Amino acid sequence: MPDAADNLALRLLDAVHRTRGVDPGIVTDRYRAYRAAQGADAGHDGIRALLRTFEETGGSAQWAGKVGHYRRRYSPEDAPIAADTVELAADVLYRHGVDTVDDLAGTDDTTLADDWQRAGGDPAVWQPLLDALRPARALSGVA
Repeated sequence: MPDAADNLALRLLDAVHRTRGVDPGIVTDRYRAYRAAQGADAGHDGIRALLRTFEETGGSAQWAGKVGHYRRRYSPEDAPIAADTVELAADVLYRHGVDTVDDLAGTDDTTLADDWQRAGGDPAVWQPLLDALRPARALSGVA
């Protein structure tokens, strides 16, 4: 099973849910099971494959119920769900040609942030989310 550290779809699920205080393992396990039921290996999914699951289920609210960790019992009906953030972030990344961790390395943070905000994303969420998506950078010059 490929590691989520090298997989942008799983990294995105992990990062969004971790910032919301939800155990990301629950969501990534459910996502892996959903993809396995389709005969696919979620460990090889990029952003496009993740977006396809939103298309298949009918949007973020349905995705949260069928794939994600749907928890709205104690929240107002109009409260945003984590799946909204996952779908929006995936859409922004995909529109900029980002499908893999390697693709993300060559992107301009400002351009992504501007597009995120134009799409209705919370400006305070984007940079921490983007930082969580990027692999840890090796320290240069360290022996």
